[in-house]
Amino acid sequence: MDAYIKRSQLLFNREEAATKAGSTLNIRDTELLIKTLRDAHFSGADVAQAFETLTKIQNIHKLLMEATHETNGQ
Repeated sequence: MDAYIKRSQLLFNREEAATKAGSTLNIRDTELLIKTLRDAHFSGADVAQAFETLTKIQNIHKLLMEATHETNGQ
């Protein structure tokens, strides 16, 4: 239960920070970004940056999906 509380607080803190910055992503946003990055063609140094960016967006997407699942499951 303690890990759940810490994770919930982390998600809340991230969401609050994003809201304050005026930039929140939802699941549809992350799905579009993932699809766009996967379909795009990159060369040179952009390949490594695209991979890092895609990984970050996939992690955000995973957190959003888990948060949605937790909200709907309870």
